[in-house]
Amino acid sequence: MVKPKTFVIALAGDNPVYYAGAIIEGKVILELSEQKKMQGISIVMSGLAYVCWSENYAIGTGEDQRTKTVTYTDSETFFNPVSIQLCGNGRDSQNVAAGRYEFPFKFQLPSSNLPTSYESKTGYIRYSLTSTISRSWNINHTTKRAITVNEIVDINTPYLAAELSSSNEKTLCCLCCASGPISLSVTTDRGGYCPGESIAISTEAENHSDSRVSAVQASLKQEVSYYVDRHSCSFRKVVQKVEGPGIAAGRSSNWSKELLPVPAIVPTIDSCRILKLSYYLVVTLVIPGARDLHVSIPVTIGNVPFRGQDHAAHNGNSYIPPPYLPQPHTENPPSASLTYSAVYPPVYIGDDNYTMGETQYAPVYGFVTDYPFVTPSYSEAVVKVMGGEN
Repeated sequence: MVKPKTFVIALAGDNPVYYAGAIIEGKVILELSEQKKMQGISIVMSGLAYVCWSENYAIGTGEDQRTKTVTYTDSETFFNPVSIQLCGNGRDSQNVAAGRYEFPFKFQLPSSNLPTSYESKTGYIRYSLTSTISRSWNINHTTKRAITVNEIVDINTPYLAAELSSSNEKTLCCLCCASGPISLSVTTDRGGYCPGESIAISTEAENHSDSRVSAVQASLKQEVSYYVDRHSCSFRKVVQKVEGPGIAAGRSSNWSKELLPVPAIVPTIDSCRILKLSYYLVVTLVIPGARDLHVSIPVTIGNVPFRGQDHAAHNGNSYIPPPYLPQPHTENPPSASLTYSAVYPPVYIGDDNYTMGETQYAPVYGFVTDYPFVTPSYSEAVVKVMGGEN
C-alpha cells in the first residue's frame, strides 16, 4: 500500500486557541505520486473527554491471596461529531489522478460551554479534526489534527475579584501540659488569577506557644481528578511556592501582599463530568516536632486578564473575547496581553501507525506578559504569651 505523498489538515488564520461558537476554517491538502482508487474523502470534527486508570486489589487470604487489577474507563462527548464529504460520495469508487489537491472546509464549534483542552496519561479533553480517504477493500488513509479549545474563565466577575479569607489555629501539647495557641489568618486580594499574574497574600500569624515556627510557606497546589461512576482518582502537585522567615515563640509575623507568581498552568476545568482540575492556595506554618498548621483557600485560574477592581465591581458580565474572534462588543479591551504556549510536552494522538498529519499535539494556554509586579513585604511583632516576654 503506497501512502499519499502529502495528506494534511491545514488551518486558516493564526488562532492559537478557539472558543465556543468559533469558526474553524481550513483545507485538506492531498498530494498523490500515482493514481489512486478511492470512494471519497471526508473530514470529521469531534470533541470528547476520555479517562482510564487501573487499580490493584488484594483478594483472598493466606496462600490463596492474589492481586486483581481493575481498569476504570469512561468517556464524555461534548457534541455529536460533524462530518463533511469533501470528495466523492463515500460509496462509489473512482480513480483520482496523481497531483496536488486542496479541499476547503468550515466548521463552527457549538455555542454552549466547552471544557478546556487537556492532555495527561490518565485522561484527556480533546478536540480534533480527522480526514479519511475511504478505499474499498483496502485500509483507509487518515490524517489528524487536534485544536486547542479554551473555555472562557473570566476572573473579572465580581465573585472572583473579591477578597477571600480563611483562618485556623492549633495548640501544642507536651505530656499533660498545653502551651498557648498558634493561629493563622490568610487573605488573598481576589479569588481568580491568570497565569502570569500574582496572588497577593496577606497573613496574620501569632505564635503564643513555647516552640518556634521554623518557616511560613505559601504554595499554589493543583489537583486533577478523574471520575468513573462512583470511583475516582486524583493527582496533586505544587506548581509554585514562596517561603518567608519563621516565627519565634511569643512573636507574630504578618505578610502584607506577599506575591506568589502564577506560573504557566492549565486554567480551572469544572464543566467536564469525568475530568476536573482545581487549584488551592495553601499557607503553612512549619512547626518542627509537630503537625504543621495549614490554611487552604480555593482559587480559580482563568484566561481573561484582570482589569482592575473598579471594572470588576461595576461589570457583572465582563467577558471580552480575544481580538482574533468575532467580537459582540469591542469597548474596553483587556489591559493586559496574553501569549500562548504549551504547558506540557506533546503527546501522540494518532489512532495507529498509519495515521498521517499532525500526530504530535500539545494544547496551549494564555500567559499574561505585562502584569505589574510590586515589592512584597512582611513584618514581625512581639505578642503577649503567658510565661513569656511582653
